[in-house]
Amino acid sequence: MDSVDALTAFVDAWAEMLHSSTTIGLCEIYTVDADTGEGTFIFGFDLAAAGAASFPAVELSMAILTMKLINGRLYRDTTMEGFTPVNTKLYPPFLAGTGVAIYSAYLSSADSIVYGRGNSYPFAAISLTAKTSDALRNREGLS
Repeated sequence: MDSVDALTAFVDAWAEMLHSSTTIGLCEIYTVDADTGEGTFIFGFDLAAAGAASFPAVELSMAILTMKLINGRLYRDTTMEGFTPVNTKLYPPFLAGTGVAIYSAYLSSADSIVYGRGNSYPFAAISLTAKTSDALRNREGLS
């Protein structure tokens, strides 16, 4: 799969975690040295994509999808201001057709461009935890 198709597949899956009024903007592309694991910036561009979910966005929220990597470590993927209500914890199997089900299925698929330390790929979802983001609260002057 070429890089444009790979990135498009990632964004299509991730967009399911975001409300349709959410704009997905800056995209940065890195290469990773196979021996050292060091990332090197290649280029950045405006992706100009949008969220795909019809559920209303939850302001100041943060959803953390935790997955197991093939090397036994954990991978945590954070989505800010998605649509998952705060103070929620979900466990697989996630409801089919929902954003978290679509995104976690993509992350553990052979087409996923996501990997953790030591070139270890996600293979199983553990949980989705949603809470109020302290960083967003601080930015809004609420703490």
